[in-house]
Amino acid sequence: MTKKECSVEGCSTTTGKFHSGMCSMHYQRKRRHGDPMSGRSPNGARAAFLKHAAAYDGDDCLFWPFPDTGYGGTNLNGTRMAPSRAVCVLRHGPPPFPKADAAHSCANGHKRCVNPNHLRWATRLENVRDMEAHGTKPLGDGTSGAKLTNEQALAVFNDPRGYREIAAEYGITRSAVGHIKTGAHWSWLTGKHHTPQSAAA
Repeated sequence: MTKKECSVEGCSTTTGKFHSGMCSMHYQRKRRHGDPMSGRSPNGARAAFLKHAAAYDGDDCLFWPFPDTGYGGTNLNGTRMAPSRAVCVLRHGPPPFPKADAAHSCANGHKRCVNPNHLRWATRLENVRDMEAHGTKPLGDGTSGAKLTNEQALAVFNDPRGYREIAAEYGITRSAVGHIKTGAHWSWLTGKHHTPQSAAA
């Protein structure tokens, strides 16, 4: 059987099983990004952009331009890390303590801003407070580990039944019900703010 070449220009990969005339790599890129040439960058392009970003002295946000998911990814000295962290290392030196976050003073960390003038080393708590102030912190069912939707959490808060019965209905623990009822969790939604005096018996 005659082997065919991938239909993407410049690709000489021969494919056993064809995917719309493309090799498996280009087919997967087309499925994921809509373009068989997306999802890759020329050799050295990321390192060159990191160097450019670390020297950038403007006030406007400078965005990581490569088509990665989430916060993107790059390598610095053989270590995989978010581009904002790499730029923070290059401009401000290594993290001052092991779990330091590269925090943003702008509200565009989630959009992958890498302006070194917007970056600083901070504790996780300081970084979370920044995100809260910027309105970019994932909340409720916007977080990956959420077991309830926002509507369900509000229903739990307003449900007059006992904790055991509520927990059984929603598939959560009684302590989770208590956290919602007392404002320890989901207070941004319920308006109930936790104090030791308001804890359920």
